[in-house]
Amino acid sequence: MPFWLNLALKELRIDRGFTLAFILNLSLGLIGFLALDAFKLSIDESLSLRSRSILAADIGLTQKRAFNESEAKIIDQNLPEGAVLREEIGLFTMASSQKRSRLVEVRAVDQHFPFYGELELTNNRLVGSNDQKSIVTNPNVWIYPELAVQLEIEIGDEIAIGSKQFKVKGLVESDPSVSSIALSASPRVYMGLNFLKETELIQYGSRVQFSKLYKVPKEVDLENLSERLQKEFSGTDIKVRTHRTASRELGVLLSYLNDYLSLVAMVALFLAAVGTAYLFRSFMLKRNREIAILLSLGYHYRQVQLVYIALLLILGSLSTVFSLLVTMSLLPFLPSALGELMLEDIQLKVPFQSMFLAFGMGLGGSFLFCLPFLLRLKKVKPMQLFRESGQVAPSLNWASIMAWIPSILVYWLLAVWQSKSWKIGSLFVLLFLVSSLILGVLGFIGLKLSSNILKYNHHFIFKQAILNLARYKLSTLTCFIAIGLSAMLFNLIPQMRVVVEDQISTPDSSKAPSLFVFDIQPEQLEDLKKETLLQGVKVDYLSPVIRARLVDFSGREAKQKNSEAEGFETREEAMEERLQQRAYNLSSREEFSSSEKIVGGRAFKGVYDWDGDALPEVSLEIRFAKRLKINLGDTMTFDIQGVEIEGKVVSFRKVKWTSFHPNFFVMFQAGVLDDAPKTYIASIAGLNFEKKVLLQNSLVDKFPNISIIDITQTIKRLLGLIDQMTSAINFMALLSALASIGVIFSITRHQTQLRQKDFNLFKVLGASLSDILKMVFVEFSLLGFSAAICGVLISISASYALAYVVFDRAWAMNWTYPILVISLTVILSTSIAWLATRKTLQLKALRLLNS
Repeated sequence: MPFWLNLALKELRIDRGFTLAFILNLSLGLIGFLALDAFKLSIDESLSLRSRSILAADIGLTQKRAFNESEAKIIDQNLPEGAVLREEIGLFTMASSQKRSRLVEVRAVDQHFPFYGELELTNNRLVGSNDQKSIVTNPNVWIYPELAVQLEIEIGDEIAIGSKQFKVKGLVESDPSVSSIALSASPRVYMGLNFLKETELIQYGSRVQFSKLYKVPKEVDLENLSERLQKEFSGTDIKVRTHRTASRELGVLLSYLNDYLSLVAMVALFLAAVGTAYLFRSFMLKRNREIAILLSLGYHYRQVQLVYIALLLILGSLSTVFSLLVTMSLLPFLPSALGELMLEDIQLKVPFQSMFLAFGMGLGGSFLFCLPFLLRLKKVKPMQLFRESGQVAPSLNWASIMAWIPSILVYWLLAVWQSKSWKIGSLFVLLFLVSSLILGVLGFIGLKLSSNILKYNHHFIFKQAILNLARYKLSTLTCFIAIGLSAMLFNLIPQMRVVVEDQISTPDSSKAPSLFVFDIQPEQLEDLKKETLLQGVKVDYLSPVIRARLVDFSGREAKQKNSEAEGFETREEAMEERLQQRAYNLSSREEFSSSEKIVGGRAFKGVYDWDGDALPEVSLEIRFAKRLKINLGDTMTFDIQGVEIEGKVVSFRKVKWTSFHPNFFVMFQAGVLDDAPKTYIASIAGLNFEKKVLLQNSLVDKFPNISIIDITQTIKRLLGLIDQMTSAINFMALLSALASIGVIFSITRHQTQLRQKDFNLFKVLGASLSDILKMVFVEFSLLGFSAAICGVLISISASYALAYVVFDRAWAMNWTYPILVISLTVILSTSIAWLATRKTLQLKALRLLNS
């Protein structure tokens, strides 16, 4: 056996406490990462299935005319092998019964509808992709329940659509493809694609949407496929959507959840690095004498380093194998153990790439994070290491700084890879570096001030506790930084949880809208309000809707759909171009609703004065403004039926899309759009089934042009999805907390072990067990409390920075978590130190003196 390997194995046997602590700490971090990553993957798969059910496909292409042969050929050339096609045509038309007629949205589908999800019909009948559909084989339709109420028909009755009669075969109780409150202004009717031609509705000038929807193999990168297709059809009317972009609200929620889960996984990785580096540094300080002997016997520094490199690789291998075994053993029991905290139908599994990364962290990561302490030996003379108090003091020079560069670079790359975002990964690493620097400065200042504290307090217990902290400056400072970082990360995750939950939170179900009312004419407003009051309900969030086209913004002319520009280079550029080409619903309010919050700029200055010189004021939704790269003070021009209106951007709004209120990307100052052709939209909340039926019948009788949509099922489905996301967030925060507690436990325990001889000396000099334990209690209370409070304050600032950049300034604060983190850190630090000291003091003094 090689000399260096033999010595490394002996080190493992001699200092079993360090061996177990190192393996425990690194394993806790790796187990946390593996469990978090497995949970993240499972959540992503579960939510992806739900988002696929919205589009009822993986990816879709739509346009307002039939696809020609050349377009179909381009699509086929870009699609992967194994892709399955289903076609769909949508249009708006009138449907009539013997008593009434209503504007409806027709969706003509084929036998494959839907690729994902199931349509729930009357009597709990579920219709999936492989089920036989009577609407495809016969002239039948499935309709929304509100249409049955409005047309006064039942199942089995007939309705006329175009020039053909259809029999109603079922009511759609739940439609997974409806996920947004920005749904069509008419109830939906499903019919077979092959019967649409017989209606004679598709004529020249008809507003029809043709869709090609595909189911592709799981391994296909949809984002890459989407970008390729968007480039191919960049100068056309063809729109490309993936299942993740099919719903605005769900897209925002998935974005928030993914960013949060990425942050938690990075925290688990970093906690393992902090604890590992601290424990190895403490171990190297304890081995000063043994290292000095080896150097004095003629061994080269590289040979000594090889011993400890082998030690790290052995420990890393053992930790990784142990972590994988524990994780794989625990995952099958987590769903049943967590009960309601766990998402339904989740199959937890550790992905192969996570296993590979775990080995990389266990072997390479432990080496890189401990590399600076190995390189530090080169600057030390053997005679210095023979001193009783000899420590390898760090020196601030280019060599010591460069020693940390590899580990920082590797962690940065891991953070970027884990978050799949250069912005988020870089921001997190930057926050870590800044936090470490701040903690180091605060700890150094605290040690400098400790001598002044002793001047005013001469109590023996308190004085000795302060002296112990000041005597081992390097050890105290390192422990302070490590505990402070652990506390920072401990508090950061639940604090970010508050931010995310604030974004996905929903109003009380009793206040959620039951009906959306569209196409209200201005002259009908007062009569509508009176009618609803007679029915005992109130019209909420009445908002004007004006259709417009973006002409120019920020001094740039908006690209139009006939643009011959080449394909865009990035996803952001593609999004910007689509935003420039689309039509917009503008609105106007004097005050913003409860679901809107100004996050930049100012509120409107009252009603617009047309006699003044100032431009009309505009407020934009924050994400919309970022995608178009619009700043405060920029101007925007919209074309409203041939009339151009220019406005100045005075504010950015954070919109809570899950409020289910009528919300808009672009809001004009009140008074600007008064003369523009418009309709109104409103919501009505708090209706049970009977009230909804009565109100719909009453409104249809008195206002036949108004469209009414029952969004109860839509809200119910979104609320269920949000509940599942909340469960995921809670579970991830719990795992992160356990990992943080494990690191604090290892650091405090090892710090206490380093003080064994000091405790023994007090014992030999006649100090009582009670006095020594009080001394330890005061020392570690001060250390734990000061480190925790500094770490928590830094984490609050870090959470604000992350919320500002990642979650669009959506910061929220909960003081319960900081207080809880500080309390737990102090209790944990003092309890572990007290137990470890008590165990040490039970040993005979002679044994400790000879150790």
